Amino acid sequence: LGQRALAEIAWTRQLAGRLARAAGTDAKSAEWAELATLEQALQAQPIADVAASLYIDVRRVKRRLMLSSKAVDFSQLLLIDQPYPQGPEARHEAMHRLGLTAVPGGRLLVLDGLHPGGRVRSLGPDRPGAYWRGDLSFDATRVLFCYKAHDDESFNLFEVNLDGAGLRQLTDSVYDDIDPIYLPDGHIAFTTTRGNTYVRCGPYIPSYVLARCNADGSDPYVVSQNSEPDFLPALLNDGRIVYSRWEYSDKDQNRVQSLWTTNQDGTQTAVLWGNQSVWPDHLAEPRPIPGSNRVMFSGVGHHNWFSGSIGIIDPRKGLNYPLGLTRVTYDLPWAEVNNPPIDRAESDAYHASGAFSGYMGPYPLSAEEFLVSACGTDLKFRLYLMD
Repeated sequence: LGQRALAEIAWTRQLAGRLARAAGTDAKSAEWAELATLEQALQAQPIADVAASLYIDVRRVKRRLMLSSKAVDFSQLLLIDQPYPQGPEARHEAMHRLGLTAVPGGRLLVLDGLHPGGRVRSLGPDRPGAYWRGDLSFDATRVLFCYKAHDDESFNLFEVNLDGAGLRQLTDSVYDDIDPIYLPDGHIAFTTTRGNTYVRCGPYIPSYVLARCNADGSDPYVVSQNSEPDFLPALLNDGRIVYSRWEYSDKDQNRVQSLWTTNQDGTQTAVLWGNQSVWPDHLAEPRPIPGSNRVMFSGVGHHNWFSGSIGIIDPRKGLNYPLGLTRVTYDLPWAEVNNPPIDRAESDAYHASGAFSGYMGPYPLSAEEFLVSACGTDLKFRLYLMD
């Protein structure tokens, strides 16, 4: 513990220097002086006898510095708290989001206060049910989400005001409508099983593909020509929709889940990266890095969505592995595929902050910082701020 505390002091000084350079200020702040005092206390005793409280004091300084970053210009988070799906192959990439594997007990939450003791308030319906990722409107007044009540057959789209008022259901069908996002033109993009196609190696698995509807949920129509599933659309900085897509034709059935883009109306669909690549297995949950052409993603396993490692793609450097690919969370390999012949770290200075079995839901805040969910040894995902 003593050696780790000394290492944490060195890493915290590096953090202080980076933040100072970004802000154009002096790194030798009050925290810098605190670190010097803690270092003296560490060096004044046998390294093997360092108390846990002294290590925690170092981490408190590091936490305070990290949360002082200019990228952390908010005090609220929108999130879901959702039990794992259950049933045969329930963690499979194409199964885990379906209504037939959903488990009630989920919550759509707003966290007030960026700490584990922050106040949470629920935004969803009062009935027990399940959720997947929500989306905040561009003016930060409304939340778009998908929800399946415990006694309903499928996920449907809903919207609610951020203050909890005005809850309204937008779609109502036997199909699963999931992972909606607001579009700048006033429409909604989402994925749905309305295409009436099925995974070819699992004809009992409906494929959810990219679709679009009006702001009130009316006139839903499929815009994807894929017969295998599309996953988790998001908006790129240039306005295109980015999503991952399972490609099956003339390819290994398990290994190609690459990144694609399309215009907001579903035209000009094209591969962004990885349509001839084995590594990573599935480039899931893509989101653009602000002020950049780079895209952050979670590299999940085909048969286990909850085993991902976080990576970054720079499509300007090439369209397929290994060009433009780096791995951020270098403590975890790409899920479900063997070690690649070339495996570049985003940072050679990377060190893990604990023992984790999976990362998911990366949300870039800047070129350096991002939010992420990480799964601990107790198999629970928790929210973290990471650089």
